[in-house]
Amino acid sequence: MYQHTYVDQMEAADKVVKGEGKFEELIVCSNEIAASTAQLVVASKVKADRKSKKLSELSEASRGVTSCTGKVVGSAREASQIIEEQNLMDFTSLSLMQAKKEEMQSQVRVLELEKELEMERYKLGQVRKRHYQLAGENGGWEENIEGNTENLSPLDAVSVFLHYHCVIANSFSWFLLTF
Repeated sequence: MYQHTYVDQMEAADKVVKGEGKFEELIVCSNEIAASTAQLVVASKVKADRKSKKLSELSEASRGVTSCTGKVVGSAREASQIIEEQNLMDFTSLSLMQAKKEEMQSQVRVLELEKELEMERYKLGQVRKRHYQLAGENGGWEENIEGNTENLSPLDAVSVFLHYHCVIANSFSWFLLTF
C-alpha cells in the first residue's frame, strides 16, 4: 500500500518537473500517503498499548508525514498557480466579434467540463464503494506489494515515506525558487 503510493508520487513529481504531468496528480498521491499513514496509526492504536513508546514514535512520524504533505501540496498548488497566471490570455486587443466568439467557446467548455466533472465524481464514488467492499472482505492488508515492505516495522515504513515525502517537498520548493 505505502510503497505503491510512494512510487506513484515519485512518478507524478518527475512528470510535473519535466512538464509532462499535472500538479493535481502529485497532490492526490501526497494526500494518499498521508491518509495511509493516518490509517496505519489508527490501526496501531487499536492493537498497541496506549503507553507504548513505539506507538508514540509512530504518531510523531505520522505528524511529520502530515507536515510534509502540507508542504508538497502547498508547493504544488503555488507552482500550478504561477504557471496558470503565466498562461492567461490578454483580451484587451479583441474586437467585439472576437470577444463574443471567445465568450461562447468558453461557455461551451464550461458546460463540457461540468459534465466531465459530474461523470468523474460518479466514477470516484463507484471506485471508493468497491474499495470499501474489498477492504471489508480482507482488511485490505493481504495484497503483496511490489517492493516488499512486509519486513519493515510500521514505524520504519512511515519513516521511509516521511523521508521521501520531505525530499519531494524540498524539491518543489527549489522548483518554485528557480521558476
